[in-house]
Amino acid sequence: MVSSVECIYQNSLKENCLVKSHLYMLNPQDSKENLTPIVYVDIQKPKKYAIELFRNIKELEIVDRDYR
Repeated sequence: MVSSVECIYQNSLKENCLVKSHLYMLNPQDSKENLTPIVYVDIQKPKKYAIELFRNIKELEIVDRDYR
């Protein structure tokens, strides 16, 4: 099964921004409940971003980091 991830995040100006991943190969057993996307956005160039997709992460610490 092939799928992509679409996410909407809110930037520091309170604007909603859409990001979309490339295609991922998924197993038939995969569902949105056992998949966790993580989005990395370049603050200086918001159109530059990356998305990672993880399976079966029970607890994940999400931290807002500024890498300037």
